[in-house]
Amino acid sequence: MGTKLRVARRLLQVKFGPNQAAITAMVSMEGECVELLAPVQITEAVEGWLGQLAGGMQGTLRQSLLQLAGMPDQFQHASSQVLCLYHAISFTAR
Repeated sequence: MGTKLRVARRLLQVKFGPNQAAITAMVSMEGECVELLAPVQITEAVEGWLGQLAGGMQGTLRQSLLQLAGMPDQFQHASSQVLCLYHAISFTAR
């Protein structure tokens, strides 16, 4: 549960789909909104959907990172979180 709480603390807010039944996007503390690859259904099992949210956030950021590698104008297409990670990895690889 500790990891799930750490992930949740890094979010400023989330965006919900129709009927408030699923989380569809995450909003960082910097105000950047990133749509999740797949919505996370909200259920009574809070630990379960928090775990799915953590996994969904990681998967979405991972996919964004992979897509960024081939883009010519990276600054217009990625969140600052993904850009920073991409350039840190690139710097380390060199």
